[in-house]
Amino acid sequence: MDHQAFAQLLGNYGEFVGAIAIVVTLVYLAVQVRHSKEATEANTKVAKATTRQALADGMQRLGSDVVENDDIARIITDGMAGVELKPHETFRLQCRCFRDLRFFDNAFYQFKEGLLTNEEWEPIRMNLALVMQFPGYRGYWDSFQIMFSNEFRVELDSILSGELLIDVRAGFGVTQERPRDDT
Repeated sequence: MDHQAFAQLLGNYGEFVGAIAIVVTLVYLAVQVRHSKEATEANTKVAKATTRQALADGMQRLGSDVVENDDIARIITDGMAGVELKPHETFRLQCRCFRDLRFFDNAFYQFKEGLLTNEEWEPIRMNLALVMQFPGYRGYWDSFQIMFSNEFRVELDSILSGELLIDVRAGFGVTQERPRDDT
């Protein structure tokens, strides 16, 4: 066998080994992509579960101070009914409104980011609509809505425009859809 034929034979073997290396690399990459996808799906499930638990904890905290503190309960009840409050009581009510609306703003953000489904967001949205029927919250919103995200302001404005009406006089959870006026 002459040198040229031997060089050709070595070249063929090199191409064969190179082709095998490419196939092995592609198989390795496919396995890595599959593992990465599985890890991403698992992380997404954990993030959704964590978000859901945080929202449940937040919902419980919204009412806990009213249950545990008669003074706060009176301030909130009077403020929600539109009773004139003393300056320090007004401040406490405003702090409460800020905290509660920040919770709803965060929940809406989680919904927009895909961590809450529409089915999970809708009851929270209905609670928000209920809260906003009270004069104390409505007055706070009118004065301080700039402190919240633009997307949340648009969402809450759509609720306040009458898209979803909750009759607080009839009790909690009584809803009726109001026709949208798109004119």
